[in-house]
Amino acid sequence: MTICKVCDSNNCRFLSDFRPYKDMEWNFEIFACLNCGSRFALRNPGINYYEILHSAPGSSYGYHYDIATKVKYFLEAKRLDKCERYLKKTSYKYSEVINFVKQKSKPISILEIGCSTGFMTAFFRAHGHDAEGIDVSETAIHYANSTFGPFYSLSPSKESYDFIFHLGLIGCVDKPKEFLSNYVRLLKSRGEMVFNAPNVKSPEQLNELWVSTPPPDLVYLFHENSFRNIFSNQFGVEVRKVYTKDEVVNKIMKRYFGERYTSYPVNFRVARNKADRRIDIFLRRSLKEVIWLLCGMLHDFNIFRKYENEYGLIVTINRIYR
Repeated sequence: MTICKVCDSNNCRFLSDFRPYKDMEWNFEIFACLNCGSRFALRNPGINYYEILHSAPGSSYGYHYDIATKVKYFLEAKRLDKCERYLKKTSYKYSEVINFVKQKSKPISILEIGCSTGFMTAFFRAHGHDAEGIDVSETAIHYANSTFGPFYSLSPSKESYDFIFHLGLIGCVDKPKEFLSNYVRLLKSRGEMVFNAPNVKSPEQLNELWVSTPPPDLVYLFHENSFRNIFSNQFGVEVRKVYTKDEVVNKIMKRYFGERYTSYPVNFRVARNKADRRIDIFLRRSLKEVIWLLCGMLHDFNIFRKYENEYGLIVTINRIYR
């Protein structure tokens, strides 16, 4: 019997077997929960996917190492303003959290869950906040500590925090309800948690099985009401949707450039050499700038309303009392 780890219902329907990678013998069963509307993939508990994702050449996590290198350069040069602009331009999810923390009138204690290479925690520490990062990947923690200092570990060092955030993580854990319940307990009274979550409506609207980030990285897609159902009345929960042009751009490039920019099937282990990668990044970014302008104009006329970013839910949890 398959149980949904969002609402604990056993009213789950099998959708399909899913093998997203050409060169990996990874097969995932995809289910839909008929009770809460979520969609999820089952992982093999005997495989340490996180270490594989962080250490494999050419994997999606390689992008985090590039960001960390850039952030380190800005921080060492004392260019916090330029570092902020870079992070906000890199992703809307970084912009959401940075703007949230900037509203605070004094330094606060911050916990980043799933800190990966540690650049966001390092950014907040540079602004005077008592920030620390945790991750399940020892590879990522070692890199973060050697790059930004001893502010990263496998588990939290404090009993409570003013602010907790995680980005792109909630859909990557096998037990999202248990995960959230464990960490909101670390919030101080009036403390806040902010995170972004994958929206199940994204593949549903496009008649697709999954969003562009495949298992074993992303294994849960959520309905807008999922998080309100998880918490009791001692927490205030706000969920809002975000539209990003980048998702539309990627879908257009996937359609017109074929498998090179499609999600499935993809090569997991094979990485392009640096020269080819630089050329590819330059061409892709240049093309994106042009398409961005066109998509921006079309979006003003609501032509792309059906497209929602796969991580297009921004969730804020307030601890009303402790």
